[in-house]
Amino acid sequence: MTTAGVQITEAALSAEAYLKMERASEQRHEFYFGKLLAMPGESITANELINNCLELLRRPLNAQSLRVFTHDIKLAVKNGQVYRYPDLMAVAASDITDQFVMEKPQLLIEVASPDSYHTDRVVKWEEYSALPSMRYYLVIAQDKMSVDFFRRVGENWELAALTKPEDALELSEWGLVLRLADLYAGI
Repeated sequence: MTTAGVQITEAALSAEAYLKMERASEQRHEFYFGKLLAMPGESITANELINNCLELLRRPLNAQSLRVFTHDIKLAVKNGQVYRYPDLMAVAASDITDQFVMEKPQLLIEVASPDSYHTDRVVKWEEYSALPSMRYYLVIAQDKMSVDFFRRVGENWELAALTKPEDALELSEWGLVLRLADLYAGI
């Protein structure tokens, strides 16, 4: 099979070939140890949740020299072996060295469907929490009001399971408090 001028076989694909192919591809793919994982389209609910997050975070984080990106920017997760498309990420402007791939996120958000919850909550959590730059990780459920909120405290991670409109996520490093009612506004 040929995609964007790159030959793809059932054999493991190199990270270099993946990055070349992905720049020209009309469909997004995550890269997982040599295999391509096609990215399906998202639901209206998932899109609205990400838009709410973007609206709540972009200006306050930009004011603190952080850039906020949605799911069209890749994240290098494991030394060129895993590339993901987080639903939203925040990266210090000074850490941006590539127009297509980020390496040092401080905040990552995944909006989970019932089908993707395990991958977002377990697999991606293990990958993301190992990144030294990470401060916060949110897994936002799209089928009910529920957010798994991970926060790095020193060398450890704390988890809060939030389910009520008045529950709040404290991004204390940036002086931000986000209420679930605001994350789920209009949904």
